Amino acid sequence: MRDLLRALVGRSPATFTDLRFERWWRSTAVVRGRRLEFSSVDEGETGIVRCLERGHGWGYAAFRDPATADGAVRAAHEFSLALPRRTPLVLAPLTPRELELPCPESRDPRRLRPDTGANLGRRVAAALQAVDRRVVDVRVRWTAEVREIWVANSEGLLVGEARPALRLTALAVAEEDGTTERATDSLATSGSLADLERWVDGIGGLAERAVARLHAVPVRPGRYPVILGPRVTGVLAHSAIGHRCTADAGPTGPLPLGVRIGLEGLTLGDDPTAPGLQGTMAFDDEGAIPQNCVVVRNGVVVSHLHSRATAGAVGAVSTGHARTTGVAPAVPRLANTYLARGRGDLADLLRPIETGIYLAEPETAIDERGISIRAGLARMIRRGELAEPVKGATLTGDPLGLLGQIESVAGDFLWDVSASRCDVAGQAVPVTMGAPHVRLVEADIGAAG
Repeated sequence: MRDLLRALVGRSPATFTDLRFERWWRSTAVVRGRRLEFSSVDEGETGIVRCLERGHGWGYAAFRDPATADGAVRAAHEFSLALPRRTPLVLAPLTPRELELPCPESRDPRRLRPDTGANLGRRVAAALQAVDRRVVDVRVRWTAEVREIWVANSEGLLVGEARPALRLTALAVAEEDGTTERATDSLATSGSLADLERWVDGIGGLAERAVARLHAVPVRPGRYPVILGPRVTGVLAHSAIGHRCTADAGPTGPLPLGVRIGLEGLTLGDDPTAPGLQGTMAFDDEGAIPQNCVVVRNGVVVSHLHSRATAGAVGAVSTGHARTTGVAPAVPRLANTYLARGRGDLADLLRPIETGIYLAEPETAIDERGISIRAGLARMIRRGELAEPVKGATLTGDPLGLLGQIESVAGDFLWDVSASRCDVAGQAVPVTMGAPHVRLVEADIGAAG
């Protein structure tokens, strides 16, 4: 593979050429009740080449087999020549290097028994149904995959990495006296079956959540002091800051550097180097080395997430956040977004609240133009303590406005290792979000069915 890709970019007539090639293997199993509904194994490969001729724009072409990709290289070069450009495109510098990271044998899901996913799904289903007779339906989806990514360019870069992943998603449905409630959860690991099995051992809490909702009182809509659990905080941070601090963000562009968006102690960033997470990578989809990039420090926007192209346009350096799937061009995207820890714990946040809402376990979300997060777990706060559960609680509002309502950040940071994805223009990439508990001065809580 190395020699083939090196030869492809070497034969390109363009001033600059880079090539991204992906080969994948994926196993899927779906269990409903304790019955296997669906099982499949598929694999494939695809690639994209882009060329840039001096004085012209980008040309792109897709290919399926690197052995026949010379035609795609020629086509991409021709497309570039067809796009004359007065203002030259500038790419941020990238250090040439060669790297190959094969899939570790201990984390390679291709070495698992073919029935591993189905058996684990049945085990989850049995554990959920054993919690309570009111659990009437259970659905479990298992996905195991290995994505082998290669990036090569005409500047001497040639890097490859095999990225394993295991994902398990579970849904429990509880029913009594005509009332139906549901709860969902998931876990994603970088190929560790042991991590997945430990999660399965504690899966009963998911069924208990669905059952508890059956008799929970519907939340009364209104404005409340609100405490967000780490997973809800992570979703808010991802939406409010992540999508507004990528260098090519939306029609209005990224948030300006230097603008204040929150309290003094608020720090957010994105770290593709954090070990063992879904968004972790040895290189991005342009071959750049990823960096832990702080985008908001002490409440002020201090940087943006960049690809080589967006960094070159403003005289910055790439932060290693160019990402894509399939044959779409790579653009700046999130990887492992976080809101940094503060001080204290949940009890410290609860203490001053007379009446409020506690939200955890997000089950729906998000839109950077306006946010609506339904809490899978919600409780009233009364006189500084967690009180009765309520259902249907949905956090709504402008994401940046909600971030500005944060008045206190706890020190109990954790990464949310559920199977999350970030979808922009139909290109969904795996991501992770991390955060501690936070307290909002006030927020609108709506009621969902």
